[in-house]
Amino acid sequence: METGFGKQLRFFTLWSLIANFVALIFLTLSSSFKIFDRAAPFIAISALMGLFTIILYWGLFFIDPTLVNYAGERLDFSREIYLHFAGPALLFFDAFFNCCCQTLSPAIKIGSIP
Repeated sequence: METGFGKQLRFFTLWSLIANFVALIFLTLSSSFKIFDRAAPFIAISALMGLFTIILYWGLFFIDPTLVNYAGERLDFSREIYLHFAGPALLFFDAFFNCCCQTLSPAIKIGSIP
């Protein structure tokens, strides 16, 4: 295997994690700044990238773990769960609930007392 800069950029998981991080920033700042409300398409795309990461990685992992990892290099299972399931799933649910909460009528607020 080649070593050096760019070796890690050939994995879809890394691209998905970068997109998830940027989407997390957009979701966090959209509650404070109105300009980040226009980031909904990017958030949707990064949530789908995370979903594809989950499906593709675990599909290949259960076929043969050497298909998704370098030969002889395996992550411990907690890191694999975080990188390839928990992180993308959390963003997907966060984007889904953020979208649903914004489309509720203004009279219905979460945590408000009538």
